[in-house]
Amino acid sequence: MSSSGVLLRLLPLVWIVFFSGLAIAVPLPVLALHVHEGLGFSIATAGLAVGIQSLATLLTRQMAGSAVDRYGAKKTVVVGLPLAVLAGLFYLGSLGAAAPVVSLGILTAGRLCLGLAESLFLTGAMAWGIGRVGLANTGRVMAWQGIALYAAIGLGAPVGIAINNAYGFAGVAAVAATAPLVAIPMVFLIAGVPTMPGRRLGFHRVLGLIWRHGVALALATAPFAVLATFLALVFASRGWPNAGADPMRA
Repeated sequence: MSSSGVLLRLLPLVWIVFFSGLAIAVPLPVLALHVHEGLGFSIATAGLAVGIQSLATLLTRQMAGSAVDRYGAKKTVVVGLPLAVLAGLFYLGSLGAAAPVVSLGILTAGRLCLGLAESLFLTGAMAWGIGRVGLANTGRVMAWQGIALYAAIGLGAPVGIAINNAYGFAGVAAVAATAPLVAIPMVFLIAGVPTMPGRRLGFHRVLGLIWRHGVALALATAPFAVLATFLALVFASRGWPNAGADPMRA
């Protein structure tokens, strides 16, 4: 299959990953501000509210892989996208709570829900892409889905700040709930792929094969995670605007 043919077959999945990724990216630069300044919790609690979603993703990724093996990639994505919508609705629901601690609890439930959703739709989309273009093009699948995800993250930061400035956290939550809805129709426009036959390895066996690469990736992305979590708070503390659009000033 030619490179252009591979891309054409992957474009629907790029669409899905991009709009699903906006559900992750748009709240990211304003969550810490909302928890710290809006709800009055400490910076540590604000960091926890941001990071708990990634922890949930980490803890559910193996389950998502098993779901792909058992039910297929398309069905896994079909489950993951509505959960991403539900996460945004949790964000909205948190704004109606009378007590800040209750609001934080509802918001945290949304973050956990989004962590599971991310595992399902990203793992499903990856397997779906490989099934559409073949194992020989696995690298291209990973590259294009990575481009889609990080394009969403890059766009989501300034968009999230702009929406928060104009409409508050309610606007951010509404966009987070709406973005996956744009991806859902594409899921039903493309055919699913059969599950790939092969011998399943136990979790500990897989962990033994990949832990070095995983540790290296975790260490490489830790600075990005810290910046993404606390950059908006730094800008706010110094009276600087446009944290999502001007990260070099920190």
